[in-house]
Amino acid sequence: MKTILIEQLNRLDESEKKVIAYLARNPNPISIKQLRHSITLDYNSQLISVLQSLERRSLMEKISHSNRTFFTIIPVIRTVINEHEGCLL
Repeated sequence: MKTILIEQLNRLDESEKKVIAYLARNPNPISIKQLRHSITLDYNSQLISVLQSLERRSLMEKISHSNRTFFTIIPVIRTVINEHEGCLL
């Protein structure tokens, strides 16, 4: 399973890799405001597209709480990313 997950991570484009790496480094769910502040992408609307892509691929979870949306990744994906940092290079 780990090999398949690494293959999926290798297929991500640079923007997707930036976002998922940031989420992997943060154990708590992150708001879109925090993501916009912390990650520089080519254009502002690109973040929404990246988040949608990661969610479609089941690499990220979207959590709604008190009319706010947060993003995180499941622990197994976080572990693989943190153990195999090279998979996002």
